[in-house]
Amino acid sequence: MEKSTLILTRKIRLIVDLPIDFCINNKAGTLILLDQEEKMELAKDEEFVLRNWSYYELMTKIKYKADKAGIELIIA
Repeated sequence: MEKSTLILTRKIRLIVDLPIDFCINNKAGTLILLDQEEKMELAKDEEFVLRNWSYYELMTKIKYKADKAGIELIIA
C-alpha cells in the first residue's frame, strides 16, 4: 500500500471514530449528519476524483460503524 493511501486510510479511521465514540459515550441512539446533499452531489459529478473516493469511503465507514454500534444514521 502506498504511503499516501495508508495516511488517508488512517485519517478516515480517526474521523469515523469521533462521532461514533461520541454517540456511544453519550448513549445517543441516532447520529445526524447535516448538509451532506451538496457534498454527495459534487462527488457524483466528479466520481473519479480522489477526494470523492475519500468522501465515499468516509460515509461508508461511518454507516458500517454506526450499524455495528446500533446507532441510527440519518444523512440530511
